[in-house]
Amino acid sequence: MGQDYIKVNAFVLISRASSPARVSGAFGEGHMDLEFFLRLIGIVLIDLTVAGDNALVIAMAVRTLPAREQKIGIFWGPLVL
Repeated sequence: MGQDYIKVNAFVLISRASSPARVSGAFGEGHMDLEFFLRLIGIVLIDLTVAGDNALVIAMAVRTLPAREQKIGIFWGPLVL
């Protein structure tokens, strides 16, 4: 071993001896490379798409309700979906 570590936070340690992208910590070891970031961006885009879809479903469901009930539906809708 004999490697110098810099503590970044409670979960991640970055080694000076290894490549700067190499991390180890509570969540295991791995490389934070281009593939990781592309997959992360893909997950975020899917999440945003599904969130937008849910908003449209709620809007269509409450459009014919009276104003007071629309507000109730808009407030409680995301909790039900």
